[in-house]
Amino acid sequence: MIEIEFLADEHGNQQVIDLITSIANRAMKDEDYAELAARIAQLLDYMKDIGVPPIEKRTLYGISSVGNPITLVDVVKELNHHPPLMEARANWRPVGAFRAIFFYEMDDKGNQTIYFTKAVIKQATYSRDFEHAISASEKMMVEFFKPE
Repeated sequence: MIEIEFLADEHGNQQVIDLITSIANRAMKDEDYAELAARIAQLLDYMKDIGVPPIEKRTLYGISSVGNPITLVDVVKELNHHPPLMEARANWRPVGAFRAIFFYEMDDKGNQTIYFTKAVIKQATYSRDFEHAISASEKMMVEFFKPE
């Protein structure tokens, strides 16, 4: 069984949900955002079905917002130098690269709980906003695992 949770930050905001909602709202009037929204939805559906995929299953075959077949490569990736954080990835060049940071737990039966922390839309390989999101995610993860 796979569970997906969207963690709230110190202000009570579920920033990943907020960004996805913002993209979906813009998608109502902008076909490029509609395409990115479609890719994000398929990515989250894929993760809900199989959890964090092993390396050999990180290519997603989906359908574009206009019904054409698409291939999304490396939809999940480890964040180098920030284990165990990972990123869920959906790109649409006219808008940018959607990145949602997460960590997960797996029990001895293979059940996974995925915890999304922060998300951004990157315009370049290096993104200061993304680096800030990683730092905030590390703090959220430490807080999550802190004994009560």
